[in-house]
Amino acid sequence: VCMVGWSRKQRAMVLALAVGGLGLVFLVAPRIINSVTGMFVGAEEDPSVTSRTDSYGVAWFFVDRNPFFGRGLGTFLPKYRIFDNQYLQMMVSVGIIGVLLFAAFIIATFIQLSRVYRACEDPKTRDLVVALIGAAAAGFAGLAFFDAFAFPMTMGTIFLVLGLASAVTRLNALSPSAKVPPDRTEAK
Repeated sequence: VCMVGWSRKQRAMVLALAVGGLGLVFLVAPRIINSVTGMFVGAEEDPSVTSRTDSYGVAWFFVDRNPFFGRGLGTFLPKYRIFDNQYLQMMVSVGIIGVLLFAAFIIATFIQLSRVYRACEDPKTRDLVVALIGAAAAGFAGLAFFDAFAFPMTMGTIFLVLGLASAVTRLNALSPSAKVPPDRTEAK
């Protein structure tokens, strides 16, 4: 994600480092490919994986009973069933309306950060904005792979990134060099 905001020179340098680093890893640990592929081959027989995929039916049972507003925030705890998908957990807890509002929150975050990126002329601030976009993208993508809000450190980090995004948006709006977006200009 961060590569989008980098110069060609930065992209080439990071790509060269990544290729060199992967080459070094394969040289030091040649069986790493077998280890990585072993995590995915035969997953349908892994009891850890099947317990998580079996939870989808349970989740949809609860969503079917309360589709719009869910069971209520905090009423479906991990001790009942682990979904390993925060979005699915939210669907059970806060329903379709809650998930759509959370999705709107996610979209608004990326829209605001992209506006700041386009309006800002300071390269350091632009790098910060790109890093925040990457951190937010990683955080929101990670919610699909585990019940993130059951872990205070994860939830705190995601909301810290969102707070930093809000702060950089606000500071950029207060900056005298900030450009006024075209939709906010007044007709003279």
